[in-house]
Amino acid sequence: MKKLIFISPENKKPNIKGFDVELIYIDWKYKTLPDLVDEVYNRIHSKEIVYLGGFSIGAMIALILSDRLNLKKMILYSPSPFLSKTKKISKALEEYISKKNKKIANSAKSYHLKDIIKNIQNISVDIYIGSEEFELMIEYAKELHKKIKGSSLIIIKGRSHENIYK
Repeated sequence: MKKLIFISPENKKPNIKGFDVELIYIDWKYKTLPDLVDEVYNRIHSKEIVYLGGFSIGAMIALILSDRLNLKKMILYSPSPFLSKTKKISKALEEYISKKNKKIANSAKSYHLKDIIKNIQNISVDIYIGSEEFELMIEYAKELHKKIKGSSLIIIKGRSHENIYK
């Protein structure tokens, strides 16, 4: 069975059909995005990884790490929209950030989605989003799908951020 490294802020290993999943749990509440990216990279860089996935902020970290790894496929669940530069998403994020981790939001500004996407054009990418997800998340999933040539956008009916891959 194929091994999938899966990055998630939830300490629960998802059951993803066709893969032996290895969970990389991240505690993101008090860290910056570059710290998290380095932390995950240091934990996985010595492994033979061709399948990488992530949930929420873990999906964002997977996108950022894609240029450092020789990947065949990425599986992203409810990717966090911190990398988006659209005005609508940025404004909604500002409201959200005031209640959550400001370090993540401020440090995410050092990454540019268009540069990240350049590095993943030869990787198969599946983007999963629930139909009951926050509108902001659905919009970002559609933005990613549009920008990543050949990607698949899978909308799972009746699922939200809390139960996207359960």
